[in-house]
Amino acid sequence: MQNKRYVNQPIHAYIIPSGDSHQSEYIASCDQRRAFISGFTGSSGTAVVTRKEAALWTDGRYFIQASQEMDHNWTLMKQGLPETPSEGKWLNKTLEISSIVGADPHLIEEEVWKELTRELQTEGHSLVPITHNLIDVLWAGGRPQRPANLVLPLEIKYTGCSTQEKLIRLRENLQEENVFMIVLTALDEVAYLYNLRGVRHRIQPCILSLNNNTGKVWISNHSSHAVTQLVPRERRLTKLSPVALMKAVKNEVEIKGMEACHIRDATALCRYFAWLEKEASKGTQTEISAAEQLISIDKSWMSL
Repeated sequence: MQNKRYVNQPIHAYIIPSGDSHQSEYIASCDQRRAFISGFTGSSGTAVVTRKEAALWTDGRYFIQASQEMDHNWTLMKQGLPETPSEGKWLNKTLEISSIVGADPHLIEEEVWKELTRELQTEGHSLVPITHNLIDVLWAGGRPQRPANLVLPLEIKYTGCSTQEKLIRLRENLQEENVFMIVLTALDEVAYLYNLRGVRHRIQPCILSLNNNTGKVWISNHSSHAVTQLVPRERRLTKLSPVALMKAVKNEVEIKGMEACHIRDATALCRYFAWLEKEASKGTQTEISAAEQLISIDKSWMSL
C-alpha cells in the first residue's frame, strides 16, 4: 500500500471485493482474492484493509462461517444489522482526513465506484484506481492457474435460437438507441449471445476504432469502472444490457429445458430430504455437515 512499485502514491486503505473483472458472483479459484487475504470463503463479502485495521462485510448467510474462518486480525462487519456501518461510512470514521483509498477498478461496478466516491468525499477522502492488484502481488507464488476449459457450441435443440438470430435482435436494439457498438463484459451474456458453454473466465473487453467514429457506445451499467472509463463520458449509453433482457424471455425450447432441470433438481432434493429426515433425529449433524451432504448429492446426481 506504500510501495511505489505498485501504487502511484501511498494509500491509506485498500478495498478487496468478492467478484472478478466480469462482476461474477461465483468465480474461479484464481480470482478469489478476498478469500485469499481474509480466509473467508463465502461467495459474498467485501474486505477493507487499512494500515492498522482489517474488516470484512458479509450478510447473514455467512456470519457463522466468517467468524470461524477468519483469524483475530479481522473484524466481522455484519451487514443488515442497524449498528453496522457501510464500508464508506466505516472508512470515513476510521481514516484521518483527506486519506486515499485504493481499489482495483476492474473489480468494482461503475455505479458502486461512483457512490463510494461520493461517500468518501464527504470527509475529504478520495478513491483512486490501483491497476496493479495488490492481492495478486502477495499471491504470486501459490495462485491457482486460470481455467482454460474447452469452449463448446450448443446445438439449436438446446438453445431454440441461433447466434445469427440473436445478433439480429441485438442490432435492432442498437439501432433503436442510435448507438454504433455495444460492449459486453458479463460472461453469462457472452455465453448466451454466442450459444457457448465453458467460456474462459477472462475475456478481455475489446473496444475498436473509437477514435474513428463519433457514435455512442452502449455499455452495461453493471460493467466495471475500468471498462466504463475506456469510453468517453459524452459517448456512453450506460444502461442495462439488452442481452440481459433477451436472456430473461425464454423461448419454448428453453422453457422445456428449465422444466427438465426442475425435475432433476426436485429428485436431488427428495434424496436429500430423505437423508436429512433419517439423520436429524440422531443429533450428530450440523448445518455445515448437512450442507456438505447436499453438495455431495448434487454432484453425484449431476454426473448421471
